[in-house]
Amino acid sequence: MDGFKMDRFTGSWYAIETTFGYTRCVGYDFYPKEVKCFKPVTNYQYFYGKLEFNKPLLSDMTYLDCNLDYSDPDLNRPSFVVVETDYVSYAIVFMCLKMVTGNFNHYVSILSRTVDLDPELLNYLMKKIWEVSRSLKLKHVNHTDCNYQSLVAESNDENVIDDDINRQPYVTVRWVEQPIPVGGV
Repeated sequence: MDGFKMDRFTGSWYAIETTFGYTRCVGYDFYPKEVKCFKPVTNYQYFYGKLEFNKPLLSDMTYLDCNLDYSDPDLNRPSFVVVETDYVSYAIVFMCLKMVTGNFNHYVSILSRTVDLDPELLNYLMKKIWEVSRSLKLKHVNHTDCNYQSLVAESNDENVIDDDINRQPYVTVRWVEQPIPVGGV
C-alpha cells in the first residue's frame, strides 16, 4: 500500500472476517511503541511482537515475536502486510508464517474499528481478497459477549515506553479460544 502512515493506523481493530484459526473475539491492537507490562488476562490468548518496516513500502513489515531470539538464522521472520486501509473504518492485513514443517500458513483478516462493518463494504473487501486468492477461506468472527478492555496494564498508555530508541510499532493479536463441545466437533 503506497503512502502508508502507521501513526494513523495505531489503536484497536476488530477482525470481522479472517482465515486465522480462531474466530471468537479476535482483535488487533497496534501500539506506537513498546509496551512494558500487560494485564493478567485469563480468558484471552494473545501474541505480542514488534513490527519492522521494510522499505520502500512501509505497509510491508516484518513481525518479530518478543519471546523469540531471532539471532538463530533458521528462525523465520514472518511478514505482516497492511494490504489496504482507510484508517478510520476498515483494513485488510496479511501475515505469512513458516511452520516447523517447512510449510507456510497465510492469514488474512478484514479489520474494522468497530465490531460491525457496513455489509456493502465487507462484500467489496471480501471480493478483493477472492480476486487475489480463491483458496483462502474467510470465516466470520463472533464478537458476542467479548471483553475488549486494553491488555496494557495501564489503559491510559502510561505503560508504553516513551523513548526514541523504541519508536517502532508493536502489535498484539488476541482471541478467545472456543471450547470444544463434549463429544468433539
